[in-house]
Order: sequence, then structure tokens, then C-alpha cells
Amino acid sequence: MIEYLAGYDNRCGVLDGTDGTIIWEDTVEYVVLDVLVSDIDSDGELEAIYGGAFADDHGAIFIRNAADGTIEWEHDLGYLEHVNGEITLFEFDIDDDGDLDLVVGNKIGSYYIYAFEGDVDEILWTSEALDGYPFDLAFGDVIGDGNLNIIASTWDRVQVVDVNTGLKVWYYGVAGTVISVGCADFDGDGISDVVAGGGANFSGTPPDPGESVWALKTVQSPLLWEFEFGEYGNAIALGDLNSDGCEDVITVCSLDDQAWAIDGNTGEELWHWTGTENLYTVTTGDFNNDGQLDVAVAGYDQIVTALDGEDGSVMWQFTTPTQQIYRKCLQAMDVNGDDSVDVIAGARDNNVYAIHGGNGNQIWAQNVGGQVHEIELAQMNGIGPFDVVVAVGSGGEKVVVLDGADGEVIWDYAAPEAVAHVEVFDVNNDDMLDVAAAIAPYNPKQIIMIDGNTHTALWSELLPIPSNVYGLGHGYLNGDNVPDLLVPGNSTDKKVYALSGDDGHELWSYQTNGEINCVVGYDVDGDGNCDAIVGSDDQKVYVIKGEDGSLSWDYTTVGDVMQLLIGDLNCNDLPNIVCVTFDSDGVVYAFRSLASGPGPGCDYIPGDANGDGNVMGNDVTYSVRYFKGLGASPPDSCWNTETEEWLYSGGDANGNCSYTGSDVTFLVGYFKGYNPEILYCPQTPPAGGLLLRSRNRYGRSTILK
Repeated sequence: MIEYLAGYDNRCGVLDGTDGTIIWEDTVEYVVLDVLVSDIDSDGELEAIYGGAFADDHGAIFIRNAADGTIEWEHDLGYLEHVNGEITLFEFDIDDDGDLDLVVGNKIGSYYIYAFEGDVDEILWTSEALDGYPFDLAFGDVIGDGNLNIIASTWDRVQVVDVNTGLKVWYYGVAGTVISVGCADFDGDGISDVVAGGGANFSGTPPDPGESVWALKTVQSPLLWEFEFGEYGNAIALGDLNSDGCEDVITVCSLDDQAWAIDGNTGEELWHWTGTENLYTVTTGDFNNDGQLDVAVAGYDQIVTALDGEDGSVMWQFTTPTQQIYRKCLQAMDVNGDDSVDVIAGARDNNVYAIHGGNGNQIWAQNVGGQVHEIELAQMNGIGPFDVVVAVGSGGEKVVVLDGADGEVIWDYAAPEAVAHVEVFDVNNDDMLDVAAAIAPYNPKQIIMIDGNTHTALWSELLPIPSNVYGLGHGYLNGDNVPDLLVPGNSTDKKVYALSGDDGHELWSYQTNGEINCVVGYDVDGDGNCDAIVGSDDQKVYVIKGEDGSLSWDYTTVGDVMQLLIGDLNCNDLPNIVCVTFDSDGVVYAFRSLASGPGPGCDYIPGDANGDGNVMGNDVTYSVRYFKGLGASPPDSCWNTETEEWLYSGGDANGNCSYTGSDVTFLVGYFKGYNPEILYCPQTPPAGGLLLRSRNRYGRSTILK
């Protein structure tokens, strides 16, 4: 290599297979990263194809006649870091024209797959930017629509790409690395499945992978949308920022020091704001009483910043705290009865602050004697505004209840060690809210249920509880009309526990492969029973049946699931799960509701992806933007009663009951006359029955009943 072996040349060439003598060789100015031998131009003669990196940090591919080394054509790939850069070379007839094409994967500033017509320097397409270097590629129809796909191993995920457009179709993320991929029909349904190899969920010393081979099947995605915003997401909050009646999502992150507002219905950015240090926590409220919901954020900068909910501009900043304001330590309510929502902040300087929402001035402050680990708002004394329940850590080791009006202590409970989490609910049906306190990280780690009336312990239970997570949840789990407690397990235990609210005995536990970061009790599938929605460091969201602890549903993300909430994002009065990941890939995931929908049939026009009532070329553009992450999803979402999944039926042009890049290809074929009719999924027929469509002279699709 030029950079490291000074005085030596880089060479490429061909040796005689019988005796190793040189047929031809050439001294080159690049480091050869991969070689492929193929008749790539289908002329009956082999080519030797080289991918190389130059010392000035650019990459190129060279297609040479294998017999004599003559360069037939070459292509400059642009920037490629020559020390750590990579190029991979593959061959396949991806355009189904009878001759081989060249498919190139590279590791540069960004990651792409390039598809070339094999006989000339002609790019068929360049993929969407990938999330990792494509170590390996495989080719097959894993969607089942008759069109080829490219399957790529891209660091922490398997990525499927549409072979006609280069658009990303779906991915499967792992808590580790995927090195190799292949495809075959494992289950005999006539559709190729994906096999991947690598390592994930490592444990032990030396670490061994908990998972190393995956067999994957294409299913209808449960995602409403996903939004990648930066690195290390810490928190999310919900609220209608754009007055469309749907809840929007606000997230904050470390490293990028940013707050992002995301349209809950479409997954598009509303605005973002950049601070100066890691942001850990976020809340919402109409701080200046102008009818517009606003946002407050805080973090390592020791500042509470209020942002206008419409555009993200700074309204005010509160700079009194002398230490950071961490996760779970920012809330909002009207403290002083002036109809403006105020902000409550708990800081590691041992103080809880009430801040005027209109001007950012301090209303009251209370020193609670130790670091503030969590604050919750609840009506604890029956009068005035909500009160503030505080988990006090090192230096204080107690639960403190503060009067929301003036910050005075209503009562406190001395704990045996630092209190990491609190959960407030009426566990004994005496119309007084009680407090579950989680003692961690110091031993004895335990749950103590504190009576809100007598301020004494009702019961306690020893459990391996983590400290630096989102803590506890609750819900009616076992049908005894007493709310029960949901408790996370730590990185050694990796379980989520359901405890009886009556006496603390274990109802059930569920084993995961990572520390539990968050757990929420909610009936997300609409069956009348409370579920446990769980986020774990094994990069999964789980829905666990509250009545028996069995798994109902799960989804693999690309990072540790740090926090999750439940809200109505698409204005259909059905609950959506929203979560944020804490990883180098910071992603907010919004899921379609798991609750039952309206039944078969809904009001849409097949192929009308943008919902304007016509099937036109702009539906192709709309879908391409959606799959590239630049635009909104189709406006309708029909319930498929057979698969019990949601389907964007307006975008499903080929009628295979999924909305993917293949529908873009089908729609283009329809406009070119290759496909005589747009199809629809038989499980979600258009309301009103069959439709006959004919195109008028303007190219528009006219609907005839």
C-alpha cells in the first residue's frame, strides 16, 4: 500500500493457473480493495474488475480485459478514505435484460450501492444513503411481488433495497453486527426469505454472541413512520404543535445537543433547535397563554429553555440551577392560577424549581436535601394545583411531596438508600394517591409502596432495579380492581416484573436480552386488558399481555430503546406507541395502532398515494419522496382483517397488500401502458365495491362507478 509500504509498488494482474507465471501485470496508483472476474459485458470474454482507493482519498472501479489487462472502462466513485475505505464487487442481471450487471458497494463519507450496466460506464441507479457499509449483498424476490430485491448487510442491520429504484424497502436491526446475507425460500411459501450471519447481544467474558444467525421473512411494516435525527436520543414528549388535531413528537438528544419537533401524522420535521450541551429532558405546555403549545428542554447546560411550539424560537431561559437537569426531571403545570402553564424542574443541585411560563422568572424553589432523580405531578393533598412528588437520591435518600402552589413540604418518607424512581397511583382504593419508590443503585435494591395517607410502607419487595432508566409503570393487570406495578430489571437480570398492587407479590416476569429502560401500562391493542409496553437495551420494543406476561408483539429497532409514550398521532382516536433510541443512530419510531380498526374496506382510490382523488405521475413522485424519508405517508390507512395489520392502501398499486418500492415500479409501468390496470389488496377493497378506471387525454385516471 502506498501510504504504509514506502518504496513498494501496488500491482494488479493475472497469473497463469497452471504454473503461476505472469500473463500480465500493471503497476497502479491505488490500493486494490476487491477483485471480481466475470464476463460483465456478455461478449464471451472475461473481465477482471478492480475496486481501488487512492492516496488522495478517492475511490474508483476499473474494468479490464482479463486476457491482456486493457482498461475497457472505469468509474470514479468520489471521496473514499484510503486507509479505512472499502469497495465490494458483485455481479447479477438486475435489470432482467439477459446480461450481467455490476453492483458495487462502498464505504466512503456516506454508504451507497451502485448499479452499473455491465458493458459501459452507465449507472442504472445509486441507492438511497445506507446506514452502514454493505459488507455483503444477495439478490432475490423477498417481497413476493415478482420483482428482484438486493439484500445488504450494513453493519447493524439487514437492509433490503428495491432493485429497480435503489430505494430502501425495509430493514432489520440487531444489537451488534451483520456480516453476511443470503436468501432462499425456507418456509415453502414461494417467496424468498433472508438469512443473515453476524453477532449480537454479546454477554460474558470474553463476550459471546447471544444471536449469530437470523432467518427473516418480509411482513407488513407496523411503522407509521420513523425519523432519524442525530445521536443518543434521551427523551420524548407529545403535544399538538401545529394545531392539526394530532399529537406531535418532540425529542432531545446528546452529542448533537438538539431538540426536534416532528409532525405526528406524517413524520416530517416541524423544526429543530440546537443548544450548547447535552439535552436530557423535555416537556410541553402553553407557557404564555396564547393558544399555542410550547416546549421546554433542559440538560447538562444547567438551563431550562422555553421554545415557541410553532417555530422553535427561544422564548426565555432559566439559568439559576448550578448542576444538570437530568431525564425525568422536567414537568409542566399551572402553579399560580394565571392560566399560563409553568415549568417544574428538578436539578442535581438538590433543588426543585417552579418557573413562570410567561417570563421564565422563578416562582418558588425548594431544597430537598439531595440530588433530584425524578419528579411527578399529582394531586396529593386534595387542594390547589397538582403537587410535586420527588425521588431524592444521594444526600437525601427519601421521597418528598411538595405543595405545587408554594413548594412547601407536605410530607416525606425516609428511604434506606437513594431513590431512583417514583410512580404515583392509588394502590389501596382509599381515594388518596400512593407512591411506589424504587431504591437503586445501592443495595438493598427494592420497591417500597408508600401509603399516601399515612406516609408509611404498605409493602416492599427486593428486585434488581436499574437506576439510570425511565423507571416504573402501572396498570390493572390481574382483574382484581387493584392497579398493579410494572418494574424494570437491570443489565444483569434483563427482566420486566409485574407486581401485585395489593401486596407486592410477583404476578409474572418476562425475560428480555437487555436492561429494561422503560415500561408503560396501557391497553394498546384495544382488547380491554392492560398491556405492558417495554423498551430494552436489546434494541426491542415489546408488548406483553398484562394478564399473564406472554408476548403479544415486538419490534426490533436500530438502538437501545430509551423512552416510549402512548399517544394519538394520526387523529383516529386509536393509541400509537412512540419510542426513541439511545445510540449512534438516534431514531424516533411511531407505530400504527395495534387496536382494531374499522373492518374491511375503506375510502380510497388504488394508486392514489397522495390522496388528491386522481392517479397521476405526482403519485409516483409522492411515493418516491416517502420511501426516501423526505415526504409524508399516504393519507389513508386501512385495516386488513386477515393479517390484522394496517395498510396504506392508496399507495398499494400492485395489489399485493403491502406498500413498497415495487408499487412505484408498477405505477410507472401503468403509465407506460405495461400494466393495464391498477390493483388493490383484496382484504382492503375500496369502499363502494369495484371501480373501473380509464385514462383521459390529459393522462388522468377517471373513476367510473
